[in-house]
Amino acid sequence: MGNVLQMNNSTASCIYQTEHQQRFEYTVKHLAGILASGSVVADIGCHRLDQGVMLAKAGFKVIGFDVLPFLEKRTTITRARQYGIQLAEIKCLERGEFSPAFPNGFFDCVVMTEVIEHLAFNPLEMWKAIFSMVKPNGHIIITTPNSLALKSLARALWRLLLLRGHGISVREIMENVTYGHHWKEYSAREIREYFAYLGVTPSAIMTTHLDFVSNRSDSRLRHRLAKLIYHLVPNLRPSLMSVIQVSSDRLITRNTPQYAE
Repeated sequence: MGNVLQMNNSTASCIYQTEHQQRFEYTVKHLAGILASGSVVADIGCHRLDQGVMLAKAGFKVIGFDVLPFLEKRTTITRARQYGIQLAEIKCLERGEFSPAFPNGFFDCVVMTEVIEHLAFNPLEMWKAIFSMVKPNGHIIITTPNSLALKSLARALWRLLLLRGHGISVREIMENVTYGHHWKEYSAREIREYFAYLGVTPSAIMTTHLDFVSNRSDSRLRHRLAKLIYHLVPNLRPSLMSVIQVSSDRLITRNTPQYAE
């Protein structure tokens, strides 16, 4: 049984790397266009440092943040040592608590790729901490699945027509190992609303619809059709990337809701 689980974990890791490789490359290329070599980048939700390694190779000083079960994995520790990546523990993401703690304005950029869709808590305290760590006029890079992606809409419509329910299925909840399911995926408009709520001006939020799936060397009809649809209607593409420029004051004035006494 142990061998089967080990094989499944290894296979899952390979699938994850393959599916996200293009996104990693795109993100790093984009950062290289807006940041100088040697810039300090926080990779929050660094997983096994798949992206962190690429960032380090591109000349950035990388600090990878995640929970202990990922930081303690042999792959993570080996890669961190090999590429000079510092590791930092997420003690409580909801409260924005990290170990070690970093001073205000320490990072040129914070990268959170495929993270916000997993958050099932009120994120105000988390963002207050993250915004304070970014240098004035620094950047936050977000990638996340597009809630209006063609595949997502088709799947949701199918489940509704069959009266099975809405959102992720019970089987997905029970059979996937994760610290947080995709409880909330966002559209580009919602991303703009999300960061506007945090006090970011609309002109400082740039969101792009991306398609990495149909770019694979796959000649099947469905991939060719998807590529055509994504070309004609970019809003149906599977992924989003948002680049947020943090203002010089970096302050979020919203109060975090509290339970009544």
